[in-house]
Amino acid sequence: MRRRWLRYSPAVFALGVTVSVLSVVGTSNASSAPNAPHPSVHKPTVTQEPITRNGSVTLNQLAAAPASARGQGGPELAPTHELAKGEVGLTPAAKLPPPTATPTRVVVNLARQGFSGLDHADQRLAGGGNQFSLEPPDQGLCVGVSAGTKHVVESVNDALQVFDAQGNLETPPVTLSAFFGLAPTFNRTTNRFGPFVSDPKCYFDPGTKRWFHTALILGQDPKTGALTQHAFTVLAVSQSSDPLGTYFLYRINALDLNHPNCPCFGDQPLIGADANGFYVSTAEYELLPDFGAHFNGPQLYALNKQALEAGTAGRVIHYANLTTQSGTLQPATSPGGQYAT
Repeated sequence: MRRRWLRYSPAVFALGVTVSVLSVVGTSNASSAPNAPHPSVHKPTVTQEPITRNGSVTLNQLAAAPASARGQGGPELAPTHELAKGEVGLTPAAKLPPPTATPTRVVVNLARQGFSGLDHADQRLAGGGNQFSLEPPDQGLCVGVSAGTKHVVESVNDALQVFDAQGNLETPPVTLSAFFGLAPTFNRTTNRFGPFVSDPKCYFDPGTKRWFHTALILGQDPKTGALTQHAFTVLAVSQSSDPLGTYFLYRINALDLNHPNCPCFGDQPLIGADANGFYVSTAEYELLPDFGAHFNGPQLYALNKQALEAGTAGRVIHYANLTTQSGTLQPATSPGGQYAT
């Protein structure tokens, strides 16, 4: 990854591997002997990390504010935290049988039509214009039902908007900085830089009817915009099924000082969930001094879903040293709300 207005490094687009959550940490090599270990399989390390709750935000109140006010408030730089150590004893996940695939006929329904979502002007002018022009959009998209009404939530670099099922606007574009309680990425009145925000994702949990949003945060020097030694994965979890309501805000420290070629950050958070947990996977790259030059494999964070929804989450289980052969691990989701027992 390069800073988003410069474009991605090709290294970020390494082969992604979809896995059942917490069940697979490596793949076998078809050319190897049957029982030979794959060179990408490591001995995973498991630690407990703190998760910080940073207040809350109410989306409909934020959306109702004047555009110039939506991009204000919040810290320019998040405080630095050392990674928590302390091994924790966990029972390894049981091996799951290989999935079975059933062919399904593709049906073309010409009655379905799309609608215009967030475009470049929407995100660039959100928050009074205190934004950069960013590529690629890294779209997050999720759909859910609240009080019988279907909502579509779209997030891109670097704005968020809510639509109804017909594509009608329920909010104006809101900056991700404001949504996550941060200062503008660049305040064009004061010429000061705030945290750099990127890689939004969203998920509606069908079991608990809650909305989850995540993003990557990197610190920037307020005067120069140079990257600083700060890296976080931020989460917003709704307190009800209403996507326009109030969200708990959380932050996981994703700064790694101890892996090779670090300090490092967690690129492109990918999310998933099952009946009990919410999972975030990041791809760890060098942060400083040579941004994105070295890759340390995916980092997997397992969180208690019910605790997040109650505003009480205090610890995260962090899996590291999984593999260096894949840029990401994609946690699984169950949109129908049916989970393996």
